[in-house]
Amino acid sequence: MTEKRTFSPAESRQRLRARQREFLEQCMTSSQILAEVMEDFQLTTKRLASWIDQRWFRRELKRMVKALRRVREIEITLGSARAASMLGRGVNNTLASPKDLHRQACVDMIKLARDLEAHERARQQRQTPPGRPDPSTIVHPDVPEEQRDELIEELGG
Repeated sequence: MTEKRTFSPAESRQRLRARQREFLEQCMTSSQILAEVMEDFQLTTKRLASWIDQRWFRRELKRMVKALRRVREIEITLGSARAASMLGRGVNNTLASPKDLHRQACVDMIKLARDLEAHERARQQRQTPPGRPDPSTIVHPDVPEEQRDELIEELGG
C-alpha cells in the first residue's frame, strides 16, 4: 500500500494555474457575488465544474472557504460587541437614542453572534468522542444474568 502524500498550501497553490489562482483571489477579496466574478473571468459553469473536479483547485477552494468562515466569525463577534456597547450607551442616555432601524440592526447582530456561538458549541460536541458505554448495554439480552455480570466484571466495569 502506498502512503498518501500531503502537500503544503504553497505546493498546492503552485499546482493551480494562474487563471485559477486569480479567480479564487478575486472571489475572496471582491465584493462581487460569484456570478459576477465568473462573468468577469468569462468562466462558464461547466468550466468551473471541471476546475472543482481538479484536486488542487478543490483543496485551495476549501482553504479559502475556511479562511472566509474565520473572518466572518471574527466580524460577527466584533460587530456584536460594538452593537451591545451602542445599545448600552443608548439605555444609559449617554448617546442619543438610536433610530429603530439602527437599534434593530444591533439586536440582530447580537442574536447572530449568539446563534454562531451555539452552532460552534454543537459542532464541538459532535466532534467530541463519546465516553465509554455502559457495559450492561453492550451485552446481548439473551445472555444469562450471571454470565453477563461475569463478562462485565472481566471488562473492568
